[in-house]
Amino acid sequence: MLKNLFKTAIRHILKHFGYSILNILGLTLGITSALFLIIYVADEVSYDRSHEKADRIYRVSSTIKEPDDQFTWIVAQIPFGPQVVHDYPEVESFVRFIPMPRALYKYEDKEYKGVKINYDNFSYKAYQATIMNPANALKTE
Repeated sequence: MLKNLFKTAIRHILKHFGYSILNILGLTLGITSALFLIIYVADEVSYDRSHEKADRIYRVSSTIKEPDDQFTWIVAQIPFGPQVVHDYPEVESFVRFIPMPRALYKYEDKEYKGVKINYDNFSYKAYQATIMNPANALKTE
C-alpha cells in the first residue's frame, strides 16, 4: 500500500511539476522559519539559566518612544542600579557590565579587551570567578 502511495505522489508531482515545486519550496521555507524561530526563542529564554539563582536574575531594558519611532535597548542609565537598590527593598544587588571596546590590557605577551564591571554586594558563588578578583584578573588558566 505504501508503494502505491509513493507511485501516486510521484505521478502527481510529475504531472503538476510547477505547482508541486511551489508547494514543496513553501513547505521547506515554512519549516525552516519555524525551526529558526524556535531556536531563537529557546536561546532568549535560556539567558542566565546556568546560574544557581537564575530565578532571581533580571535584565533591564529601556524602551524609548519618539514621535516617529520606538525602540528597545538592553541598556539602563548609570545611576539606575544604585537607585533601584535604594528604592526597592526586594532588590538585593545589581551588576552592570560596561563594554569598553577601546580599552586594551596587556599582560606579558597576551592582550585582553576591556569590560568594566560594576557590582554592589554581588556575592553569588556561581559568578565569583577569576575576573572578580583584581589580583587574578589578567591571569589565564
